[in-house]
Amino acid sequence: MPNHNILVLGCWHNVMGMIMMIRNPHHNLKIMGIDIDSEAIEVADKLTEAWRFEEYNPFKNEIADANRYSYDKYDIIINCSVEHMDSTEWFDNIPKGKLVCLQSMSLNIVNDPIYKIKSPNTTLEAFSNKFKLETILFLGQKEFDYEINPYSRYCVIGYK
Repeated sequence: MPNHNILVLGCWHNVMGMIMMIRNPHHNLKIMGIDIDSEAIEVADKLTEAWRFEEYNPFKNEIADANRYSYDKYDIIINCSVEHMDSTEWFDNIPKGKLVCLQSMSLNIVNDPIYKIKSPNTTLEAFSNKFKLETILFLGQKEFDYEINPYSRYCVIGYK
């Protein structure tokens, strides 16, 4: 994935972007993280400042609504928290042909102040049906067998 413009939706502290930079330090990535939460973006700015070299920083973090954002200039769109989004409007706005990586979980604890789940995806099938991709490169799930609230984590990667 060298020389790509990557957009991370609902980035919180943009840890996903930092992991990509750590694992691919010579790939000349440009990573934009957006989140509707201004406090999360403030932390993301502090954390990603470590990648600044003189005036250049491969990270940008911005307060933005994913439903109203333009995806045109990005090669890869990542959303690791689709269950925290009110709708699929953000997904519908992604242009055809874009590489997309989406993650969700099976928990159905809606209106909880800790989990903040707004749009649950209780099965892998429901998740993959909600976010239809033209070409699927990976579709899978991983089980987390915690004593309290065990859940499955879903991932789909492909082209819209």
